[in-house]
Amino acid sequence: MTPVYEALSARLRAGRPLLLGGDAAASLRARGVAPEEDGGVGRAVREQADVAASHYDVEVRSGVDVVSTLTSDTTPRALALAGMAFRSAALTSRAVDRAIEAAERAGRPVGVAGVLVKSFATESPDELDLHAARLVAAGADLVLVKARGAPDDVITAARAALATHVPVWAALDVEDTTDLGWLAARARELQQLGAAALLVRSASSAAIRRALEALRGDVEAPLGVLLDAGPGCREGHAEGGAEPDEWAREMVALTTLEPRLMGGGRGCTYEHTAALSRALRRAMPSVIPPGA
Repeated sequence: MTPVYEALSARLRAGRPLLLGGDAAASLRARGVAPEEDGGVGRAVREQADVAASHYDVEVRSGVDVVSTLTSDTTPRALALAGMAFRSAALTSRAVDRAIEAAERAGRPVGVAGVLVKSFATESPDELDLHAARLVAAGADLVLVKARGAPDDVITAARAALATHVPVWAALDVEDTTDLGWLAARARELQQLGAAALLVRSASSAAIRRALEALRGDVEAPLGVLLDAGPGCREGHAEGGAEPDEWAREMVALTTLEPRLMGGGRGCTYEHTAALSRALRRAMPSVIPPGA
């Protein structure tokens, strides 16, 4: 456990929510970078390196406690769609390095989460193992795992991340109709595997509330929430989402369930993160330290 993660871990256990960023592709698009649908974030790390690097500084200024690396699309499989599979190791390392540099400039403890996403049904465990190892070798404080395909894919990604022996946070997607028995079983499995925190991501605050209420008495790991900007938002696109302040009010309403982590889902940009940071300062002044 790194010293930075140790500081973050204390805040998790103390019950003060840690703030994560939003949708990296949507945030980059809001700054004039238009990632392609296939391997786009990885391509941006190489072809628009200055903007990609400054992305982390903007995230820190918006108030995040944990910067998420631009590595969802730097796997060989994702970069192959952009004709750059051979650059996977270099671009992954670059993305993590830039995040670490921004975190060190923050003047307060800011963690770096290496993002590991299982995006393809045919992606093998060996590929995920390799990407997770590269994230940790580059210096990530923890690994944040997500899945774009089948809901159970997050388990596969978590296994790969946990093999690196760093803390792992795992995000489960939920909907209003998600079977709570299935959700509880997946959460228990992730906890038994060793996940240090569990997040639920949804376009619906009602679905998140329902999921947290079901999990609070069933798992001991800290719980977190990732709320999409709106029901119609796709990853990488903010169109159709709620205004940042309106979205932030929905998030603050969820603090009655005492989530330990809060951040944006699909369609959320820096503006959403900054709005949530301000709203939390007002509602819970001790959540974010002075100067954050």
